[in-house]
Amino acid sequence: MARPLERLTEWTRERPFVVDAALAAAVCLLTVFLPATGYTPYEDAALAVGLLLTAPLAWRRTAPVPAAAVVIGASLLELVVVPEFLPANVAALITVYSLAAYAPRWAGRGGLAVGLLGAVLAALRYYAPVASDGLIPATLSIGVAVVAAWALSCCWS
Repeated sequence: MARPLERLTEWTRERPFVVDAALAAAVCLLTVFLPATGYTPYEDAALAVGLLLTAPLAWRRTAPVPAAAVVIGASLLELVVVPEFLPANVAALITVYSLAAYAPRWAGRGGLAVGLLGAVLAALRYYAPVASDGLIPATLSIGVAVVAAWALSCCWS
């Protein structure tokens, strides 16, 4: 007879979409809906972009490249329509990890490169206007998070 933890592990491996949909829902709740405070003029755009960033996490293992394409598109849209860096950007880190762990090698490496480019773009858009001396620390912080997410795939996949 299998132990409860072994049964749970087997159940989750047999149902990756169910597990990933639950992850997507949790990330969406924690980063899109709970952080919302008072209404601001860009709130609708932030909500839409947040949903576009987090929903593809449901397909992060079963279709990692298309899911990443949606996250990349949402991230680019965020740069144009949302004036603040969204908490839902954590989905980009999960996407970088997922590409490295579940997609072909070329996609994992591409995810790392796009993630690092995204670190530069996000820092330029959201941190350079505030204080020019914050640009390098912001770029490095986001870049280190991207590299860490990518590197974790060798340990946890």
